[in-house]
Amino acid sequence: MDMSNILLSIIYFPLPLISLIIFTLFKFFPPSNISPWYGYRTKRSTSNSDNWQFAQKFSANLGLTMSVITLIIQIIVTIVVDNEQLKRNIVGVSWILGMVIIIYLTENKLKSR
Repeated sequence: MDMSNILLSIIYFPLPLISLIIFTLFKFFPPSNISPWYGYRTKRSTSNSDNWQFAQKFSANLGLTMSVITLIIQIIVTIVVDNEQLKRNIVGVSWILGMVIIIYLTENKLKSR
């Protein structure tokens, strides 16, 4: 397995990389006010300004972590698995699980505040 195959895998299935870029933007350029367009938006996160600020920071940090983990999974799967559809399925499921974990943990933190 050479580096070009890993790069092609990331180009053909870019969700982990796109997530990494988006969560990096959220971390360094979080919305300062409750926004209808940008940021982590749930009923709890938009209930008040303190929850909003907390949710933006917490979810961005979790998102970065989950994106890096998913990108590492994608690289490992590209090296180990031969079947292209199976590669996409594994990376896709790991990405979805990462997003669910972000929402679950963020909402639990907001609930306990």
